[in-house]
Amino acid sequence: MKQLIVKIIMLGAVSTFAVPEFKKEHFDNKLSELNWQIESGSSDGAKVVKNKLLIRSDITLKYRYYELRSLKTRHPFGDFSVEANFDCKTYKGNFSWGVTVNGSRLFIQVDPRKKQARLVYTSDNNKHLSPWTSASDTKQTYRLKFIRTGSNLYFISVNSSGTRTIGAWHGDIPPIFDFFVKTDSNNGQLVVSKWEMTPLPKINGYFTVKTNYGKRIDFKGDRKFEDIGGGGLNNGYLWSQDQKAELKIDLNNPSIKEKIYELHLVISDWMDKELERRKYKVHVKARSQEEVTVGLFNERYGFYNAALRLYLDNEPVGAEQVIGYGITAALKADKIADNSVLGIHSYPFSKLGIKHVRYWDNGGRAVCWSGIQPEKDKWDFGGIDAYVNKTLAAGMTPLVVLGMTPKWASSNPGGKSHRGPGAYSPPVDINDWRIFCRKMASRYKGRVMHYEIWNEPNNNGLKPKGFFFHDSVYKYFELLKTAYEELKAVDPYIKVVAPSATGSFFAFVDKLLELGGGNYFDILSIHTYTAPFPPEIGYQFNQEKSYHDRVSAVHKMMRKYKISKPVWNTEVGYHSGMRTRVGGRFITTDIIADEGLDDSWPNWKKRWSFRPLDPRRTAAFYSRFGILSIMYGVERVYIHHRLIDPGKSPYISAPALGWMNNILGGAVFVRRINSPSNVNMLLFKLADSQYCIVGYQIYPESLFMKKNDKNLTDIDSAPVSEFIGEQKGMEKAAKRALKRKSYFEPGSLHYISVQADILPDECFDMWGNKISGNRIMLDENPLYMKYKSNPEKMKATYYRKEGEINLARSIKDRFKGKIMEGAQYHDIIADLGAFLGKSINISFKKMSLSDGSKLESSKWPCLKAGQKISFKVPERAVGKVKILLTARSGKKYDYFLDFNGKKIKLEQWPVWPDHEVMSGKTWKLMKSLFISPEISLKTDMELSIQADTNNSHIFKIQICKLDE
Repeated sequence: MKQLIVKIIMLGAVSTFAVPEFKKEHFDNKLSELNWQIESGSSDGAKVVKNKLLIRSDITLKYRYYELRSLKTRHPFGDFSVEANFDCKTYKGNFSWGVTVNGSRLFIQVDPRKKQARLVYTSDNNKHLSPWTSASDTKQTYRLKFIRTGSNLYFISVNSSGTRTIGAWHGDIPPIFDFFVKTDSNNGQLVVSKWEMTPLPKINGYFTVKTNYGKRIDFKGDRKFEDIGGGGLNNGYLWSQDQKAELKIDLNNPSIKEKIYELHLVISDWMDKELERRKYKVHVKARSQEEVTVGLFNERYGFYNAALRLYLDNEPVGAEQVIGYGITAALKADKIADNSVLGIHSYPFSKLGIKHVRYWDNGGRAVCWSGIQPEKDKWDFGGIDAYVNKTLAAGMTPLVVLGMTPKWASSNPGGKSHRGPGAYSPPVDINDWRIFCRKMASRYKGRVMHYEIWNEPNNNGLKPKGFFFHDSVYKYFELLKTAYEELKAVDPYIKVVAPSATGSFFAFVDKLLELGGGNYFDILSIHTYTAPFPPEIGYQFNQEKSYHDRVSAVHKMMRKYKISKPVWNTEVGYHSGMRTRVGGRFITTDIIADEGLDDSWPNWKKRWSFRPLDPRRTAAFYSRFGILSIMYGVERVYIHHRLIDPGKSPYISAPALGWMNNILGGAVFVRRINSPSNVNMLLFKLADSQYCIVGYQIYPESLFMKKNDKNLTDIDSAPVSEFIGEQKGMEKAAKRALKRKSYFEPGSLHYISVQADILPDECFDMWGNKISGNRIMLDENPLYMKYKSNPEKMKATYYRKEGEINLARSIKDRFKGKIMEGAQYHDIIADLGAFLGKSINISFKKMSLSDGSKLESSKWPCLKAGQKISFKVPERAVGKVKILLTARSGKKYDYFLDFNGKKIKLEQWPVWPDHEVMSGKTWKLMKSLFISPEISLKTDMELSIQADTNNSHIFKIQICKLDE
């Protein structure tokens, strides 16, 4: 591959396109347990002292840039470099530094005594070595670099005489890998003084997959609320079968020469079975962009992965991108009956096939009391107005949660919370709460018919500190009674939902009913998380058992106090509904087990809800929560967190839930068909008077958390951070350094073959695809057998069939290739003009702020929201140009160019990586390069650049000539 010489100017990039991000390990406190783990050796073998990492001998220390437990999106690695400095002043042996994936290792082995090093590759007990080569001027200090470009990996030593390539590798490279340092035994202490990761510019081209927004509904008012509700109703890569499923891709050539690229597409199903391959040849002119439309497989309903990779001269350019998409059999929300069972939190998407939306953890403070009334005499309904409008426009029904006290009204204004200071505590004056409840009911009268009073006010007992309410059940009763009176006074048709109880909620609910709480709600709400277990099993301690046991306990308590109320389940969820992918691929049980910390088991870290499972199981589990809710008489069940990222990928359960709610919408449970204990065959009468039998297996799980497990006694099921509830953590029990490699994995993986004497008229899989054949094969994913008449006399024979299912096996991404003999890495050393031609710097001295004041060249202008910085176009800049802005970057920082009266957004330029300007313990100031579209400048024209956020630092403004 031809080397393009480019100077690394640390300017801007969207982090999605420059992976990994710029990162320094400062070693200023202690090693982060999320990133650093001791793989072998003494548990105290590595520590931080005076801004340096000290590693004792006979230690293997693993570093994870993309630790799964961070909940960040884990994009595959693009081109980047890592630099580390090693001091061997008190260390006398050899040491190794490199990368590792699933037992394969590629690393530099350094011999300080002989001042030499070599590249080593080990895999499956095989070892490959490059020749020893000189590595340093001295025996003490080693400055080493690891650089990835395309399919090549280079290991480099830097000393006073320049750089030397220790060894190089060419071949297939895993999308994400870990780094490690290994020391020999009894040889002293190795000191690491620098560990810095830097993304490299995308010199050979790049592509971006456009988001897929549907019809937008915009609202007047504060701009910050325009996108509440997801920015649109049909967002994301989720299509019905009659729609054209396709991706729009922008392919960019940043160089000064025309190039011919190949874009490769591989489509696989949800179990990673390859379905088809395609290639697209694209000519892209110099410094230009071409849009490519990529058609997607849509012949069957389900969830699919589209893996995209760019090639130039048969070599890969950048990292593979994997886009998850769904083909759904869901009904539109306005076609779904109000008595359908499924609800969701977060964005109201009409294509999900779900009718109801609960306002919690969606919209932040904007939908809570703390944001709606931030001051006693100030009301801000902008956010919740937009949310209600969008929900109703989608044909969906809102459930508004009332709670989270503003600081000014709180009985503990200094208390920590994720909804503002004091939000978890009740108000000092109950009249403030009374006014808020009445104001909400009045504003949304006739539009919002259901209000839930607070969220999870209980703990796992009766202590006066709940998960999200820091006071007693008596105080909660007072708030509930007051809210009920005020809401009903405004509109007697409003339905009040309470108490939104979670965890081991039995003592709390019982006491609330004893106090007379049943007189002040219309619907009893509970939360029945069972993660990572299926709903039929659930937790096995703290009385948190199966979904059925917990619903039965609630009905028993209501009978005890002679009340009868409908039951809603307003939160269920699984951790894997979030960003649990590795380079676009689903995580598996062995990866999950490897991520768990010894003192946090069975969670990933010391707080709820870090208890994951293979995401492919969630489609079945979520569907079964809906099916069981109908069976148990639970009128609604709300999925916590969104099922689709706005404009982007749905989660795997989205199309499965869409079909379940389609076929069972308005259904009534009839009875359970006789079947083995590990099989559910459930008969429902459908809304159209037809019938449906839903069948699936309940796999035994490999691990139960039981009271009789001596290591798990006296532990709460959902340990949370210190300011949410009074929970007992896992430390004492889990210090046993338990490593469970079969982390919540099915105990058996087989089909049950069902031979029915009354065959269904139609049979559908979990996604809504028709299945043919006389025998029905059941695994843990629901099958739907539809009958025109009642099949209650049906009899069936069940046969066990072994070895048929291949679920959730490890992703064995290993290095494939060879060590390159005599390869040399050439530093990237030219300038920005190689991409955009001649650039003209605009002096801050010739600029002015919108208030007319001048700027000094020695300062970074720091703009306020809405403030502009203006300058006249110099004579030498006339012609076709692009404006380049080096400015502070981050999610909330946007910049606009005022050109001929038009407001043009400056986009971050993915060619160039982010750069850290400065940082503290809890903050970073990053700068990036923002670029305009091509424009034509004339003499004496004035341009303005406007910031959208306070504290928007401007570092440089350039005009790049395109016609020179």
